[in-house]
Amino acid sequence: ASALVHTADLHSWCKSCGPQPANCKSNQCIVNCSVSKVCPSPDDVCAAV
Repeated sequence: ASALVHTADLHSWCKSCGPQPANCKSNQCIVNCSVSKVCPSPDDVCAAV
């Protein structure tokens, strides 16, 4: 059986970028889907989860 794989797209979630998860846009995190913020460290880069 195959599982649904979440590919990296404009609707991916940030792995971590601040106190709480945020939407992902390229290498930036969009907190509350409105304000963009650059992830401060390599460990906080946007990644699909």
